[in-house]
Amino acid sequence: MNSITKKYFKFSFILSLLLFLLGLICFSCSVDSDKNRSSKELFINAGEEPKSIDPTLSGNDFVYPGHTFETLIIRGKDGGLKNGVAESLNISEDGLIYTFNLRTNSKWTDGETVIADDFVYALRRAADPSSGAEYTAFIEYVKNATSILTGDLPKENLGVRAIDDYTLEIELESPTGYFLDILTYPIFAPVRQDIIERYGDNWTLNPKTYIGNGAFIMTEKSPDSRIVMIKNTNYWNKDEIIPEKITFVMMQDPTLALAGIKEGSLDFSVKVPSQDIESLKSQGILYIAPYYSTVAFGVNYNDRILKDKRIRKALSLAIDRNYIVEKVVLTAKSPTSAWVPVGAYDVEGDFRENGGEYLDISKESYSNNVALAKNLMAEAGYPNGEGFPVLEYKTTSDLVYMQVAEAVQQMWKENLGIDLQISS
Repeated sequence: MNSITKKYFKFSFILSLLLFLLGLICFSCSVDSDKNRSSKELFINAGEEPKSIDPTLSGNDFVYPGHTFETLIIRGKDGGLKNGVAESLNISEDGLIYTFNLRTNSKWTDGETVIADDFVYALRRAADPSSGAEYTAFIEYVKNATSILTGDLPKENLGVRAIDDYTLEIELESPTGYFLDILTYPIFAPVRQDIIERYGDNWTLNPKTYIGNGAFIMTEKSPDSRIVMIKNTNYWNKDEIIPEKITFVMMQDPTLALAGIKEGSLDFSVKVPSQDIESLKSQGILYIAPYYSTVAFGVNYNDRILKDKRIRKALSLAIDRNYIVEKVVLTAKSPTSAWVPVGAYDVEGDFRENGGEYLDISKESYSNNVALAKNLMAEAGYPNGEGFPVLEYKTTSDLVYMQVAEAVQQMWKENLGIDLQISS
């Protein structure tokens, strides 16, 4: 099988409290205040200082390792899947074993060749519960990963092995039709065992030790200021890479970012003043691209109170998803009551449309949902929230997530008499 082929299987997820599809904010302007600047140099605002640029450990900061590392499968300009380090692949008839034939010309930035053992080391490191990797949910598709993450099995039992230097095998727990999509995330990128063992957690802090296999090389890392990258001349597909240099500036203030766009010091930003969205769209400065994502409130099912499914359902029913999409997160596409958003493929058609919603989230039904939520709370022993403990919600300092949390905080207080404490 020399090209990417998908096998589709039905799948389902456990319901969470709040979910909806977001749009990715990006805006640019043709104005250029620096006429001497190279046309192949980009200045991008990707937000605040990343917690980590380690591809194995990074969470939502994967924009940086996404440029400096390459996975087996990558996304093309059209958003579709294409071969990355994997030159070709084969999927067993039962959908459990993926065999990847690696490119022999895939190089690390120091000139070393990328081999299958680099992927084995990276994936075992990701599954190691002591590593602190954030996106371990993606690793759980690999055989034995869940047992390794819980400490019940050693990482060497992970379903990944190097058949030889250029042949990698990954075995899954169960057939997963979208596994190739999952492989595009940086947590599946290879990393160098010799570098990490020599420099430890500091290997990502210095451009000399931040050895990657992607299209760009980091040349500067200034905390809370900038990360500079240049084109990697060792990259196997370097001729297709147009930018010669990318400077990521860390600018949290969306108003300053917009000023930079308009004056020409920035080419692209993921930050935008929410009150200016419609105006910027009409000016042709703002473009909201489709972004396959779901925002949800995670629930601690081990908590004595939250174990009661009546309480969990009441909390979900009391959230006005339409209000959040229309008034709070203006880049959100649609409300949803289920984990898999619109746009996920099924055996036939769209999975969400085929599966339907878990709750009636139409605007007309919200008052009925609130009434049902109140009844459920009363049945659970907390009428009007009386005697109910204060809930704590931990989130990032990102403005969008804070705004969503504050909106839900108000809804739970007004509708259920429940207090929510927000921390980041």
